[in-house]
Amino acid sequence: MLPGVGSLALAAALQPVPSAGPRGGTAAQAPSAAEQLRRDWRAAFATQQHEYADVPLSASHGELPRGLSGVLFKNGPARFERGGAEYAHWLDGDGYVTALRLGGADSSSEILWSGRYVRTEAYLEEESAESVRWRTTFGTQRPGGLLANIGDIKLKSPANTAVLPLPGGPLLALWEAGPPYALCPRTLRTLGPHSLGGRLRLSAKHGALPATTGVDAFDRRLESAGYLTDALSAHYRHDARRRMLVAWSWRQQLQADRIEVALHHLAEGGDASPLSSDRSAVDDNGAHGTAQSDAVPAPSDAVPAVRAVLEGVPFAPHDMAISRRHALFLTSPTRVQIAPFILGALGPAQCTTFDAEAIADGRGVRLHALRRDGALRGASGESAPGESASEGSAPDGSAPEGSALEGSAPEGSAPEGSAPEAASRVSAAPASVRVWESHGMPYHPVHHANAFEDEATRRLTLISSCWAPAAVRRLAAKRRDLLGSWEELLEGDFGAVPMTQLVRFVAHPATDALAHRVLASGAQLDHPKVNPRWESRKARYVWATMGRADDGGDADATPVAPQSFACVDLDALDGDGQVIDSWHAGTRRLVDEATVIPKEEGAGEREAFLIAPIFDGASRTTSYVVLDAADLASGPICELPLPTHIPWGLHGAWQGSYNSML
Repeated sequence: MLPGVGSLALAAALQPVPSAGPRGGTAAQAPSAAEQLRRDWRAAFATQQHEYADVPLSASHGELPRGLSGVLFKNGPARFERGGAEYAHWLDGDGYVTALRLGGADSSSEILWSGRYVRTEAYLEEESAESVRWRTTFGTQRPGGLLANIGDIKLKSPANTAVLPLPGGPLLALWEAGPPYALCPRTLRTLGPHSLGGRLRLSAKHGALPATTGVDAFDRRLESAGYLTDALSAHYRHDARRRMLVAWSWRQQLQADRIEVALHHLAEGGDASPLSSDRSAVDDNGAHGTAQSDAVPAPSDAVPAVRAVLEGVPFAPHDMAISRRHALFLTSPTRVQIAPFILGALGPAQCTTFDAEAIADGRGVRLHALRRDGALRGASGESAPGESASEGSAPDGSAPEGSALEGSAPEGSAPEGSAPEAASRVSAAPASVRVWESHGMPYHPVHHANAFEDEATRRLTLISSCWAPAAVRRLAAKRRDLLGSWEELLEGDFGAVPMTQLVRFVAHPATDALAHRVLASGAQLDHPKVNPRWESRKARYVWATMGRADDGGDADATPVAPQSFACVDLDALDGDGQVIDSWHAGTRRLVDEATVIPKEEGAGEREAFLIAPIFDGASRTTSYVVLDAADLASGPICELPLPTHIPWGLHGAWQGSYNSML
């Protein structure tokens, strides 16, 4: 059992430093800055014991920018124990969705904050029993040892990784190895599993695995029995040209190292189409009833799913990027030994390691480019939904990127007015996938910032945060699972943790080699973002969380706690990239992922705001900060303290607008 992952973490961190009485002895020394930061880091993972609805907030510094109106939703693990039994890993924590609502009409507009747990079927069962009843991906087991877990291959969905607000529809809580859960975007009430309007084939019961036998009829039987399901990844993308969302679902082929993926193109705006209804809704007391929550926004001409197979991939990618015509997946050499999971000893993630033999043989990171534009254009060559015939100009007026890659399949056609294809997962021929490899350089991708295609050279460029090859080789040699010891990391020991760096990958159609370049002097950067209006286009600037400002010349540098936000100019120093702007939150403060919110239509690439939660170790509470994306160094425009804390979390999404004329 891991000590202190849950509520014990906060209690331990708040223990006073002992001191001598007024008459004798020497007072104990205050903790060093490094020790204090370790205590603060630990406290950032304390269980959130409460839920909140429409708590009014007031700025402790500055004022909210006039005209900034909308909601920032975020999701992340927030409960780390049940009945005194600690979860094995932070990422097994139950999902807690928050909503920061900004009125925006003037500086006196009410600002409200809410936070609520996602009440999946497993959450309700464990809440009722006040004990751990489910196995989870990163190693949490039911009490009772091997005999209580052997043969149980169902996994709890914590619904804890990201959120997807569907315009005119529900808010989806995402977890990358299971179905999304629909929430009411106003109250955050859980409505139940969501099938994206019939685009996903879901299991009849909670806990099914995202897998396929390869036989459709057999899959359907196992879905009905509650064993197989589609999983919707936690990382979707914005197609800035077509104003569409691109989500993706996946299943692992049980008989081979292959991942089946499907791309789902959804409109970013407009009315939702209630294509089907959920099986049930879950109210606050655990009761089930009918709900019309399975509405999804759809383009005027329905876009069928784009399906493909990623070969030689035993472990689903965490993230995806899109360019004008492609979806891009970056994969490292991994292997999965599933027997310990089936035997009840380990979680699936604990069974996944880097493939030491493949790495020793020179295997490197691979880029899989899936052709997606066939579903977006008709056979006549007419523009895709939301794309004008002269589409292609970037917001800054530059020439359009993108052309078809040599060796790619020709553009296909989408049946006019067709409904979302969900009846069969094998009815359409899979899309073309081309693979590039950076031989001998086994980078491990964490998150993608952006991707784009160059019209003149037909090159694909992908900007990603990655673990360095030296770190991957070290972990592979130790046969250590990908995420390692949570207990060590919780205590603030970063020595065994790889550092994330920003890397540019370039794939040229004339070769199968994948070029790579570490950017910004190897600075420790993660959660990289571009201005959403530049996503899938050539963007110059990336915003990210930052720990170390460089790698110190160490190919396997040790990271530190993230305490800064940074802006990287990708074109600086002849393409080496440079951190040109940053803000350090404070010696006892930890930064979380920031969301980039563009200003008006037609505004420049750096004309945006960053909004992010910051955990304060001194007060053990969280504040939201609003930063000027073009001037991070000046610090927050506005800071909004909460009366509580949000555990250090994962991913968010903005739904709203900015109008400086208000």
